[in-house]
Amino acid sequence: MTDSPIQYLVPAQGLSVLDPETGRPVPAEGKRVRMTPFWQRRVAEGSMVVGERPKPAPQPEPQNDAPAPNGDAPPSPTEEPSGADESSPVTEAPAAAPASSTSKKKGS
Repeated sequence: MTDSPIQYLVPAQGLSVLDPETGRPVPAEGKRVRMTPFWQRRVAEGSMVVGERPKPAPQPEPQNDAPAPNGDAPPSPTEEPSGADESSPVTEAPAAAPASSTSKKKGS
């Protein structure tokens, strides 16, 4: 078997052409197919037209400056979180030890 070129084919307006591989009609927007004798005949008779694949619609980019769902705008990257000061180091409070039910009392 020789390698046939691949083309994007679209059914001619108003026609429905069955895909021999799937048994289903080719979508109105078309599809990529290997140009076998079957598809070459469809193009020659005019039931399929060589076309271009439609470009997907561009997705809108998310807006970073949109307010948060609760109405508060997120802090900008240049803003310091409230209460933070460059001169004061950030420290974490030590974790509290878990209370134990088997601890012994002093003096017992």
